[in-house]
Amino acid sequence: MTTKILVTCECGHNGYIILRENDTPYSSDFWEYYKLENLNGDSYQTKSSTGWSEILHQMKPSCPKCGSQLNESNLKSRF
Repeated sequence: MTTKILVTCECGHNGYIILRENDTPYSSDFWEYYKLENLNGDSYQTKSSTGWSEILHQMKPSCPKCGSQLNESNLKSRF
């Protein structure tokens, strides 16, 4: 399954965190893979359920327009 999470910087720039996951019922191979679209930072992969504070700490997302570090308050919606 793939989910896009809208991330909005205070300067008005928008980007996304793209989440791909294997959440198949009864599967022993659970994983989540996060990458950034239209934002600066790193990708992140985990084999356990992880909270947003840890995900954002590992990815270090920032705005390519103004350079601001982004955090949980910048997460706006999922679709």
